[in-house]
Amino acid sequence: MPLLFSNFPPLRTQHRSYTDVFRELLKSSDQVKIATGYISSDSAVDLKSIIEANGGPKLNLCVGMHYFDGLSKVQKDALDSLDLCLKSHDLGGVFMVTTFPYHGKVVSFSKNSSTTGSIIGSSNLSNIIDGQRQYEADYLFEPGSEANDLDGFIDQLIRVSAKPLSELEIRLIEPKNNLLEDQVSVSKVTKQEQDSIKQKLSGLSFDIPLKADDAPRSSLNVYFGEGRRNAQGFVMPRPWYEVELIVPKAITQQEGYPQADSHSDSGSFNVITDDGWSFRCKVSGDYSKNLRSDDDLKILGKWIKGRLENAGALKAGEMCTDATLATYGRSDIKLTKISGSNDWYLDFGVENV
Repeated sequence: MPLLFSNFPPLRTQHRSYTDVFRELLKSSDQVKIATGYISSDSAVDLKSIIEANGGPKLNLCVGMHYFDGLSKVQKDALDSLDLCLKSHDLGGVFMVTTFPYHGKVVSFSKNSSTTGSIIGSSNLSNIIDGQRQYEADYLFEPGSEANDLDGFIDQLIRVSAKPLSELEIRLIEPKNNLLEDQVSVSKVTKQEQDSIKQKLSGLSFDIPLKADDAPRSSLNVYFGEGRRNAQGFVMPRPWYEVELIVPKAITQQEGYPQADSHSDSGSFNVITDDGWSFRCKVSGDYSKNLRSDDDLKILGKWIKGRLENAGALKAGEMCTDATLATYGRSDIKLTKISGSNDWYLDFGVENV
């Protein structure tokens, strides 16, 4: 019964992570059953894209807490889209526990009606995506009676304690862009610190255009680009929140713009956002044209797309277009140097949004 740990610094172990094992078993399965307490919109979108790209596996997803706690509109749209995808292809469905709050986290994988492994532990469904800061611990049950018991438990939970999502009215809760709260390498800036930073903004500033219609598979739409295919032909699509901005040469060649080869940190720098987050970004490529969050491309994507989603301009899993940006009310991000430091200020604010 192998242990699974998150393994981010400073507590790295010799054990595999939930994310790695989940993906490994997923690729060799024809059916997956998941019973989890909470879901994130991007995990639902990423599951849908995996199933669409590979024609499977079958999936029954049972969510245990949101019937009682409510869903944001972004979460509801993502779950509805996943449910519709599964049902239209006769590949399963999404269910909500309605008899009691269910906070367990169990996943079961099978091939040709035989259980190939089951995982139980602290990981919610959001942990199928790299980059979460909350440290999780889980057990992997390899083929045997315990794995079969967990598989049967999920079936029973759905049968006696849950209802199909499509039959339920779920309370919608007030949205907020909290996608970065549990993200590795991201910190929150206090209101006092943010006010102080705003007083130190310099005159060195760049308006970076956001490409949409003319970038259907890149920039804000990396999700629609080609996924990663393994030797067996299984496709792992790009994550929903993966983003890498392409900045015009006319901007990157202006004096003062961050350069990929100008510092020992290879173009990496810290940013403070207008809504109070701090993380590292990086410029790379010819003429320093690529702007992304450092290490994890989803950080910048969660910051941008999360705000579009919460404003009702973008639905999880749908292409970002010029109309999306027009609905939001802004099609650029302002990058401004903070005086007396090597940090930069990122502004994507819109009045009344």
